[in-house]
Amino acid sequence: MTVDTRLEELAPDPAHSAERVALIRAQVLARAGALDHTPRRRPQQRPGRRWMVGGVVAVAAASALVIGPTLIPKADSFAANALTPLARAAERTDVPPLSDGRVLHRTTEYRMTETASGKVTTMQWDEWTLDDGRFYRQTTVDGTVGPTEHWDTPSSSDFTPREIAALPTDPTRLLKAVEGSPQASSYSGGDRAGEQRLLGTIIYGGYAPTKVWAAAIEAYGSFDDVQVRVDEAKNLTFVTEVAKGGPLTMLFDSTTGQLLGYDSTSPQDGGRTETMKVSLSKVEDGLPTRIADLAQRRGY
Repeated sequence: MTVDTRLEELAPDPAHSAERVALIRAQVLARAGALDHTPRRRPQQRPGRRWMVGGVVAVAAASALVIGPTLIPKADSFAANALTPLARAAERTDVPPLSDGRVLHRTTEYRMTETASGKVTTMQWDEWTLDDGRFYRQTTVDGTVGPTEHWDTPSSSDFTPREIAALPTDPTRLLKAVEGSPQASSYSGGDRAGEQRLLGTIIYGGYAPTKVWAAAIEAYGSFDDVQVRVDEAKNLTFVTEVAKGGPLTMLFDSTTGQLLGYDSTSPQDGGRTETMKVSLSKVEDGLPTRIADLAQRRGY
């Protein structure tokens, strides 16, 4: 299948104007031309997936590069993967596995604005995650610190950090393993939506070991509803998943592959926008005693 053949299939769709089709064609050909001068990876298989409420980042830059949705046939899925550079950067950043009693300490800051009322809610989550999926959380809402909570039963619809650490480190084999997992089959969001949601969770969680994390980023770039924009001046990569409920955009450091946060919009409950920022993501030697003690006092 050629680019023009694929575009002819898209052209009758009312969602694709003549201008939009022309733009996509120019982007694909430009990307293909650039790849002719760079070493190519062995072609690999590609699938499809979805994972969180929707979102859009309102950041514009004259130097930004937009690529997607990808129009490469399935047999040549990773040849022009727009997330391959980000995956290569992630490979150079060490993320140790959560073994030998180590935990992931992560602090995230949220801001949610309700469209109808304009009400703004700010939250901070401090979480400590163990390799078997258990985790502790302390939540601060609008400046008020809540109690320390402890979840000792991980969700059966997600991978635990231990299960993620055992996944293949090659994008093709990783996709196949995720596709065949009980976690993917338990999700009923549509064709291959489970695989896409799980890959997003692997990337978002922050506790995948380096090579699995990089493979998940590259595999995520193979889905047709993923768009990538690179701001070279600010060294940022924006990855947008276009969802029916509203798009969600993840923001990455282009040098390290680290997730910096996300922005989303959702029509649910009258409409709302959400912004999340990762202020700390660090593998530490163990759970702080004070956190374990606080959780124990509440009967967990």
